[in-house]
Amino acid sequence: MPSSGRYFVFDTNIMNHLVTGADGRVVETLNESLSSSNLIKGPETAYCMTPFQVLEALGTKLPVLDIELDHRTGDTAPALFDRLREDSLQAYLALPELGQSGLEARARERRSFIPQECRELFDISVLGPTLLPDVGRQIASSLAWDNALKFSYPKAVAAEVDQFLSALLLAKGGEHISRFRVVKKLWDTFYRRASQAHPERIAELNRVNKAMRLKSRRDFLDCDLIHLACFGWFGDDVLVFTCDPPDTVLGRLSVYKSMIAAIPSEVPPKDLPKVRDGIVACCTPRGEITHLFPAQRVPTII
Repeated sequence: MPSSGRYFVFDTNIMNHLVTGADGRVVETLNESLSSSNLIKGPETAYCMTPFQVLEALGTKLPVLDIELDHRTGDTAPALFDRLREDSLQAYLALPELGQSGLEARARERRSFIPQECRELFDISVLGPTLLPDVGRQIASSLAWDNALKFSYPKAVAAEVDQFLSALLLAKGGEHISRFRVVKKLWDTFYRRASQAHPERIAELNRVNKAMRLKSRRDFLDCDLIHLACFGWFGDDVLVFTCDPPDTVLGRLSVYKSMIAAIPSEVPPKDLPKVRDGIVACCTPRGEITHLFPAQRVPTII
């Protein structure tokens, strides 16, 4: 690991450029940008591949789950959430696409189209994780969490579930699990109210709201990236690389920090999750770093 204790995380867009660039030139350009930006503090580089990174790097398409919520009399919000998450987990584990052999086969198929100069990076960051016997379960677990977080709960329990999910934002432990879906829900409510209450700020609100739009409900990794930049990966800081527009990155970082800071809490500040020294680096498709956004320095909007 580098002495800075910082992992590298690649968004799917920059990853595709890195592993398909002719003669490995994109990798070389990114390394040059890293050196000139003084972002490499040690002799080694540690790559973090989240379950969603592996899934998107492989281009694996999964069927949409049709999970029905078994709402029982007297159920609490945590019970509903946990049951939906467990049902989703079992459904994902049953998919052949997430079996270890299927994931490895997909990785080796993709590798056959990777230029020779880029295969070392591909092997470390994509093929290697698919060789792990529990990779399918890790992906299924992340998908199950995501499905439970974005599920449309019945109106009778929706407010209670939202309150429970808000509490998750403040809980220590499991920092590697993205809370971005929860923040997105909170932001949508805040945006509607703030637009009416503060028409003088509508231009700023609309700009940030545009940044918070996800491409689809299957947009998994974009949720992970902002969370990792803010809260790290199992106790280590993260440097995220993306080709997303700088305005989008800045808006999402601001909203993520704002929504978490705005949640009423009786928890002592010292016991709340702390924003780590993560960074989001915006890159061109050629691998040049154009913007750096240190998570701790990005201002909140409320």
